[in-house]
Amino acid sequence: MNDKTQIYATIFVSFALIRFLFFILSGFDNFQLQTDSYWYSDFSDEILKGNFNLVNPLHIVAPLFPYLQAFIKFITGSYWIMSFNLIQIILASISGIYFYKLADILFKNKFISIISTLIFCFYPFTFYWTSTFSQEIWFQSFLIIFIYNFLFFIKNPNYKTLTISAIFFVITFLIKSHIL
Repeated sequence: MNDKTQIYATIFVSFALIRFLFFILSGFDNFQLQTDSYWYSDFSDEILKGNFNLVNPLHIVAPLFPYLQAFIKFITGSYWIMSFNLIQIILASISGIYFYKLADILFKNKFISIISTLIFCFYPFTFYWTSTFSQEIWFQSFLIIFIYNFLFFIKNPNYKTLTISAIFFVITFLIKSHIL
């Protein structure tokens, strides 16, 4: 295992373990920390019934998150809560790796990249939102991946990286449209 792979594996496991422990030890359920979680669950239930109206009395919902949640509900059935938790922990852990890679591009110093990733790992909202069924952790994770790919493209221009960056921007926009 080379040095980078070992760092990435350590970051992934650390992020996953911290988020899993927070979820287990906090005593919060997946809906309690963000009232929007109930709306998203209701929207995903409606999508599964064939009602695709995502208009909320307060705002029009960005469409991707309720559709993702509906897809997970459809695929995993009664195990959707456990599956969704697992997917969110994995996604947050992957974003930790991209955060490290992003810090490496910005600071060009491994020590600073590791310290900033460590701070990000223990930043309360990063694990606070991971166990909440709202769009925050999805938005944050895809935004980090987008920014990394965009900065990588600026550093090493090529169409492949630009395309990946654009795809992640679109995903981020469809999860939470205020990114625009």
